Amino acid sequence: MKAPLFIKTLFFLSIFLCITNSFGQKKAEVIIHFPPSVNSKQLYVSIDNGQTEKGVKSDIVNNTLSLSIDYYGRYATLTIGYQRFAGEDGFPVYSFWIYDKPAHIYFENADTIDTPLSHYTLTNAVSLSSMGADDYLHYIEPEETEADNFYRTYRDSLNIPKYATEFDKKTTQSASKGMEYIEANSKSYYALWLFKHDYASSRRLPAEDLMKYYDEIFPDSLKQTFEGKTIAKLLSGRINTHKGGEAPNFILVDTKGDTVNLQKLRGKYVLLDFWASWCIPCRQLTSLLKNIRSQYSQNQLEMISLSLDNDTTAFYRAIEQDKPTWTQILGGDNMQKSYAIGPVPQILLLDNEGTVIYNMEEDNDYAMEKLEELLFHCIKKQ
Repeated sequence: MKAPLFIKTLFFLSIFLCITNSFGQKKAEVIIHFPPSVNSKQLYVSIDNGQTEKGVKSDIVNNTLSLSIDYYGRYATLTIGYQRFAGEDGFPVYSFWIYDKPAHIYFENADTIDTPLSHYTLTNAVSLSSMGADDYLHYIEPEETEADNFYRTYRDSLNIPKYATEFDKKTTQSASKGMEYIEANSKSYYALWLFKHDYASSRRLPAEDLMKYYDEIFPDSLKQTFEGKTIAKLLSGRINTHKGGEAPNFILVDTKGDTVNLQKLRGKYVLLDFWASWCIPCRQLTSLLKNIRSQYSQNQLEMISLSLDNDTTAFYRAIEQDKPTWTQILGGDNMQKSYAIGPVPQILLLDNEGTVIYNMEEDNDYAMEKLEELLFHCIKKQ
């Protein structure tokens, strides 16, 4: 299917919850044949296995890419895109469902070199375009175009409240239009998949509203699927990390080999920073975090950064370059599950009883001005 018009920036990376293995793990095999004109360096390939969505290396041999995928749920989702030139936004992508029968995707030579993936034949694979994706994109196109145009015009000014507020308004309008489509098609598996993939982990609509949508519009037969149960857990996690919620406990090992137990940090304030090495806005916050670290002792404020990186080398390279002076944890998969982390950067502040008193997204505070003021009043004025 073609890429949505709305630009999915680094702030909008979708990451999904993992739930129990009661549905069982399955394996999908797929062989993808590309036209000779395709340059592997311009190719984007990702897999959503029902738990997480990750990019995969596109090592093409003799115009062919072979993949073996462990997945959960009804299907694994394979997304393939071709960036025709460096820095291109919104380049075309095509998504397919594959399952536990050997699949073959054969991309034929297109009429023009600009669209080398537009014609294909499928064996044991389903194009999402045929399941409703094209209808969905056409339905939300006016609102998505408006949000996209606003972003392109004011992308460098979104830290200014009036622009951020207007952008939030436009993305919310687009999301609401998308929910109209989902409600009208709520008996279809595609609508459930779309809700999980594009809405359940997005901050464009409040988690409480999305939970109400989920409870009311989908039939029980879909709610009992792996995807349905994943959505329920994801939304519950998002609700629990709102301000006023009790932060879920975690026990993880940091880069120094020390065990970090959140429960044992009660009695002091705790700042949780969710980031990734590839997230430019995350890296840009490092100097602000260093400033906060310098103002408060570790007895007053514990700071913990949790990376969502899959690439260990990239993680340690970023640590070496940025030189943070507080606790670093790689691969916080458990945090993704219990905290329902979607877009990064995301920062939470917990009080000395483990209650969330600050949520960067909820407070719309990407310059962290509200956070610094809150820390001053909570700690320095004690």
